[in-house]
Amino acid sequence: MQNPFINQARQFRWALDNAPLTGDWIMRLDADEIIEPDLAAEIVDRMPGLGPDVAGISLKRKHIFLGRWIRHGGRYPLILTRIWRRGQGRVEDRWMDEHVVVWGGRTVLFDKPFSDHNLNDLGFFTDKHNNMPRARRSMC
Repeated sequence: MQNPFINQARQFRWALDNAPLTGDWIMRLDADEIIEPDLAAEIVDRMPGLGPDVAGISLKRKHIFLGRWIRHGGRYPLILTRIWRRGQGRVEDRWMDEHVVVWGGRTVLFDKPFSDHNLNDLGFFTDKHNNMPRARRSMC
């Protein structure tokens, strides 16, 4: 399947609308994000017992930047809804840092974090944020 790229959110939404998905749950994960073993175990242990009133699962993101875990400055825990029941969630159309909105049930928080391992250097990070068009900056 192919679709012209505009941004991550639109690409993900297109995939949800067009891919032949059959699983009960959807997970949004970036290429530089890692499900650590403790979180994998928590998912395996807790998900089967979630009732039909649970529409989404929020996870704690652990940001790793320049090889170090950023623990302060509001960076941890950054709580994000990343798992939701198929048909009960949608990715917001944002330029970056898109969020998932769920409906038809409540969201629960899992305790163990996933890691965002940004492998780019400080120059890339600065350029990405400084060169983003103003209209898109307000969407983040």
